[in-house]
Order: sequence, then C-alpha cells, then structure tokens
Amino acid sequence: MLPNVSPRLTFGLTFAITSLFLVKLWFDPSFKRFLDSVVLAAMTSFLFGWHVHEKAVLLFLIPLRCVSLSLSYAPPSLASVLTPALAA
Repeated sequence: MLPNVSPRLTFGLTFAITSLFLVKLWFDPSFKRFLDSVVLAAMTSFLFGWHVHEKAVLLFLIPLRCVSLSLSYAPPSLASVLTPALAA
C-alpha cells in the first residue's frame, strides 16, 4: 500500500533540494555549473514531482547528454548508455 503524499509535501521537497544547488550557482556562477544545475533541477522535479509522466525523464537526459559529452574525463560508456534512451 502506497502512502498518501500531498502536493504540498512534494513541492516542499522539490523546492528544498533544488535550492541547495541553486544557492551554489548564485554565489559561484559558471556555464558548467549552470548546465549541472539545469540537469539537477530537472532530475529533482522528476524524482519528487506530484504527477510526473514517463517522458519527463527527457528533461534531464538531454542536458545530461550535453554535460557528459563536454567532459573530457567522462567514460564513453555514459554516452553509449544515454544514446538509446534519447532515440526512443
């Protein structure tokens, strides 16, 4: 049996977790940190959202793909794992 979760609770969780990395972005802005924050904000809203459709996973997979391709130390398997997910 699933617990009864209110929309206020999911909003509070999403806002609290998102504010953690947005505060860091505010005090130390950079393009890479901005892309990371976009990915984390989309992932947080997907994980803690009240009503989330399955296609909402693309909101963080597409920017995550851009971030992973820009990293010089990223393993090639990360891009190969995300490519089929983006093609579907």
